[in-house]
Amino acid sequence: KSIFSIYGKMIKRNKTFEEIYDLYAIRVLVDKLEQCYLVLGAIHQLYSPIQERFKDFIATPKSNGYQSIHTTVIGPNGNMVEIQIRTRKMDKTAEIGIAAHWRYKEGENKSTVLGGNVKWLRELIDILKSETADPNEFMHLLKIDLFDDEIFVFTPKGDLVQLPNNATVIDFAFHIHTQIGLHCLGSKINHKMVPLNTVLKNGDRIEILTSSTQKPSYSWLKFVVTSKARTQINRYLKSIRRNECIIIGKEILEKSLRRNKSSSLFKKAQNAHSDFGYQSKNDLLEAIGNGKLTVKQIIRKMVPKSNLEISDEEFESNQKFIEDARSKTGG
Repeated sequence: KSIFSIYGKMIKRNKTFEEIYDLYAIRVLVDKLEQCYLVLGAIHQLYSPIQERFKDFIATPKSNGYQSIHTTVIGPNGNMVEIQIRTRKMDKTAEIGIAAHWRYKEGENKSTVLGGNVKWLRELIDILKSETADPNEFMHLLKIDLFDDEIFVFTPKGDLVQLPNNATVIDFAFHIHTQIGLHCLGSKINHKMVPLNTVLKNGDRIEILTSSTQKPSYSWLKFVVTSKARTQINRYLKSIRRNECIIIGKEILEKSLRRNKSSSLFKKAQNAHSDFGYQSKNDLLEAIGNGKLTVKQIIRKMVPKSNLEISDEEFESNQKFIEDARSKTGG
C-alpha cells in the first residue's frame, strides 16, 4: 500500500502506525465473476482468513457501483495481508468510475447496464433541479454518498438496503420511499421502539411506522445524512413556509386596509401584483407575509395622492405579528 493510503487509514481510524496491520495488499484480477470465488476459496485454503475483515461487495455492491471481494489473511511470517479480488470490468469501474463501466459495456444492451445505477442518478438529478438546492451543500452530500463507508440493513421482509455510515431511521425511511419519509412517525429496530434520530448499525432490521398527520420538522435536518432525505425535507419545509407566509400576508393586508377604511383596495392590490414585480398574487401575499413588502408601500404606490397612511404603531404591530407567526412555524 502507498504511504498516503496508510496515513489516511491512520487518520480515519485514529490509530498509530504500529496499529495498522494490513500494510500489504494484493489485487487479483480475473476474467469472469465465478473465478472471483474460486480464487477466494484457493486463498482461504492456503492462508487463515480473518472473518471480521471479509467483505463481499460483489454480492452487495456499493451504491456508487463499486464491486470487489475484500479478504484479509495471515500471510507468511504472521503478517496480515489484504487481498482484493475482482474482474477486469469491476477494476475499470473502481479505478475510473461508473462512466467507465458504462463505456466498457457500450456494445451490450444499455438498459441492463444502466439498471443498477439509474435510481442513484435520478435522485442526484432531482436534487439538482430542486429550487432549494445549495451547490456547496450538494457537493458535500455527494461526497458523503460516494465515499463514506456504507452499512447494510434490512427491511421487515428481509430486503437488503445500503446506506452511508451514520445513517438514521429517517434516512432509511426516505430511501424506501419519499412519502414514507415525509410521514415517518416512529421506528422499530430489531423489534424495539427507537427514536427517529437513532443511528443504524450493520445487520439492523428496521420497521417504519407512519401516520398521515406526521410531517417533517426542522430538527430532522440536524441528524439526517443522505442527500435524498435532506433535499426532500428542505423542499417540504419551503413549501410550508410559503403557504404560511401567504396566509399571514393576506391577514395583514386585509386588516391594515380595513383599519384605514380602504377595504376596496384589497382585491385591487392583489391583482396589481405585477406592478410590484411579482408573478402572481400569492407571490405578493408571500412577500407581505415574510416582511419583504409592506402595506404602506402598497398604498403609496396605488394611491399616491391619498392621505391614507399606516401609522408607525400599526406598522410595528404588523412586524410583531409576522415575527410571532414565524416563531410558531419555525421559519
